[in-house]
Amino acid sequence: MTVTAVQVDKRSGVRTSEHALDSGQITRRHTEVFRVTTDGNDDTEQVLNSPAVKQIFHLFPSDTAARVTNVKCTSREENNKEFNVAVQFSTAASGSEEEEDPDPLNASPDVTWASTAVNVVAEKDRDGEAILNKAGDAFDPPVEVERPHAVLTVSQNEASFSGAIALQYVQKVNSTTFEGAAAGEVMCRSISAVDETKNNIQYWRVTYEFEFAPEGWQPEILEQGLRDANGDPLKGDDGDDVTTPVPIDTLGDRIPKSSLPESAIFTVFNVYNETDFNAIGLVI
Repeated sequence: MTVTAVQVDKRSGVRTSEHALDSGQITRRHTEVFRVTTDGNDDTEQVLNSPAVKQIFHLFPSDTAARVTNVKCTSREENNKEFNVAVQFSTAASGSEEEEDPDPLNASPDVTWASTAVNVVAEKDRDGEAILNKAGDAFDPPVEVERPHAVLTVSQNEASFSGAIALQYVQKVNSTTFEGAAAGEVMCRSISAVDETKNNIQYWRVTYEFEFAPEGWQPEILEQGLRDANGDPLKGDDGDDVTTPVPIDTLGDRIPKSSLPESAIFTVFNVYNETDFNAIGLVI
């Protein structure tokens, strides 16, 4: 027996929906009828066991929370070549708990958000100006402050895994927007995987950890030094060579104390490689 066609019966009344109050909760029930055509004389059991027919036992198109609860096949004519397959859907769980999908690869991921505090060097104050002492010099040692970071952990089942994946993403920062964060604000801290088997299906439980830093991960450093662009010693206000690094401008010249901290210059150094974390295929 070969099924030659499976299509939704377009006749009026063959698709129905109802809402019922069950134990204080609304249960949505739907029925959809399919017309099935075969190439020979077959019985209803053969039709229901056909792979082509089993493909229609999916979620209801307009209500993805409703699952198949009953399927009924009846013959449409005496030659047993056309059948009606009525599929009933319901949002009510079967028994006390919803039936678990036997395929672990269809399991929902575990997603966790947490917060952490990190110590970072404060090159700028809250207004974006350089943090300098009264003489216009950077503090040595530099000022450190605590900054809040968010940590996203995602654990999901995957069909395969390679250590090369960890090398591709760990200690990299995002090159594009990721989970609402702008490029350069998220670092992949770690990727780990455990080989597991369930219902004779082998898979990997892969865990990804990302740390979100609103200030960005690429270091932004105050331009300062002891020499100018020609390598000559910089002079202080007293005309003597400076003995500690002083803020310099784009030409390498010392910035006058009177122009600080407003005229201090910062340079971003791209020390971390960037990549697109959206390419990982996380189910978030």
